[in-house]
Amino acid sequence: MTNQNRKTLRRYVKIAIPISAIVVGIILLAGCLYIPLPEHKVGPETDFRELIGDPHSGRPIRAGAISRASVEQLLGKPQYISDDRRVTGYTVTTDGSFVIWPTCFVAGPDRISAYALRLEFDDRNMLISLKTDHADINTGGSNLWTKQDVRNEAMRAFATTSPSEHPHELHPATQP
Repeated sequence: MTNQNRKTLRRYVKIAIPISAIVVGIILLAGCLYIPLPEHKVGPETDFRELIGDPHSGRPIRAGAISRASVEQLLGKPQYISDDRRVTGYTVTTDGSFVIWPTCFVAGPDRISAYALRLEFDDRNMLISLKTDHADINTGGSNLWTKQDVRNEAMRAFATTSPSEHPHELHPATQP
């Protein structure tokens, strides 16, 4: 390393240390570090949002155009199901921005969202109706809310009434 390179390196170190101290001080003064991230899917579920559509769309999952077997081929076994097996439910969970609270030793997603899909089938196992809903929980980076809590919150809107007005209570499906 030449003498000129050493001088340049010392100059950068002299500048980097105060700037680093200022950045750390600002973060501690603010109390948190917010990292904006786009919404992204977490977990093993298939994201159904781009697969569903109205009866006249070209999307694969639409009322009157797909069977239960084809839905399960696209989305897998249902996560929720009614006792009479006519109504099934799926969820997909997403995270948003990330928050770090350095003085509290806490870090996590700022928001957890769950999107719910309720599908009703007829006696021939053809899809007759679908409905979607979602729930958002602003966590502030805390771990008090689990992804399952948010999925359950999203499914709560579908708890007892189907589009055909027959009661169908959905409960978590047990996998054989």
